[in-house]
Amino acid sequence: MRFFLFVAALPALIVAQKPAARSRARDLRVTPPHHAVVDATEDAIYNSLFVATTTTSRGRAVEAIPLDSVRAILSCYKVTAR
Repeated sequence: MRFFLFVAALPALIVAQKPAARSRARDLRVTPPHHAVVDATEDAIYNSLFVATTTTSRGRAVEAIPLDSVRAILSCYKVTAR
C-alpha cells in the first residue's frame, strides 16, 4: 500500500526536522484504528469502481469500467489479486 510506504519513511523525515516539528510528526503514527480506516476506505473504493454497473438516467449513460481491460492492464504490471 502506498500509504504505508510513506509512513515507513516518516522516521527519517522526523530526524531531519527541527524539535517542534518532531513532536508534531510523532502524532502521525499509524495506529490500529487508522489501519482499519485505510483498509475500509480502500475496500469501498474498489467496490464502487469494480462492482458498479452501467447506469442511465435523464438521457445520460455512465458506463461501468470494463473489467477485462483492467485485468489486462494489471497483468502488464504484474499486479495480482491478493
